[in-house]
Amino acid sequence: MIVGGNPAKPIKRRFGDALAHSLLRSEWWEFDPFDVFRHDPTGVEDLVRRISNNELAKYIPRVVKLNAELEADG
Repeated sequence: MIVGGNPAKPIKRRFGDALAHSLLRSEWWEFDPFDVFRHDPTGVEDLVRRISNNELAKYIPRVVKLNAELEADG
């Protein structure tokens, strides 16, 4: 949804209903942003297809243990 103004009001829908539902079902935000946005940003259908075909791995962030790093510097 594209919104504008103050207070914000809907201007138009960016995607049709079917594509919007496909994007939500794909949970695209669970994937590595570099994989998601590396390709043509207008190719949303291609992104949904790649996720559906298990061509992208879910993103698992690296764990950083701050306490252990602070103790090592101590």
